Amino acid sequence: MLHLRLVEKLAMIGQMVRTLTRTEIRILEILMEEMDRTACSSVKNPSVIGLIGVMGSGKSTLARYFAEQLSAVIIDEQRIRSMIYAAAMETPGSQASVETIMKHALYAALIAHRNVVWDTDCVYLNDQLRLRALALPFTHRVRFAHVICSDFSKLQQRVGPQSGPQFNASLAHHYKRSRNEYKLFPQPWYLQPPIDTASPQWSLFANRFLETTVY
Repeated sequence: MLHLRLVEKLAMIGQMVRTLTRTEIRILEILMEEMDRTACSSVKNPSVIGLIGVMGSGKSTLARYFAEQLSAVIIDEQRIRSMIYAAAMETPGSQASVETIMKHALYAALIAHRNVVWDTDCVYLNDQLRLRALALPFTHRVRFAHVICSDFSKLQQRVGPQSGPQFNASLAHHYKRSRNEYKLFPQPWYLQPPIDTASPQWSLFANRFLETTVY
């Protein structure tokens, strides 16, 4: 089984692996089978890119772009949540942790020497430090891309059906923070200006980020 191969490899490098539930094993196997089927390239020194941005900022669009440019694996929090929900509907009472699945999927990708795009918020310093700590046993190439949407009306359009007075007030609060506080963390690995997905030239900024931090 793919899961057993993963556990053996993790044990060989001294990683502590807690007991996984059947649902976690099944989802991890699906993710690893997909990784094996994709055209992701193995590299000597893999990179991990974490995305900093609020809902609707364009993280998933940027994740797909980075994955294409780097032949990278995307570890997508929202997709994993959907897979856990589907498993719970199919097998009531099944247990699974998004955090556990994402962590082991990251381990599997880095053991296979694949570049990784970590598609989750990473807006708080603790989120960034945690990802860096998870990746450091495998690679020192951990970088963070700050993603914003400077056009608030576009941000509202992207979140669509969830809009409402209370939600919009919360979104506006996080939008303001995303343009100010989130980009001020004084971390040595996080030095690039934000990538504004509302700009027609956002891919140029994305390429500049890759050229200065990854390539």
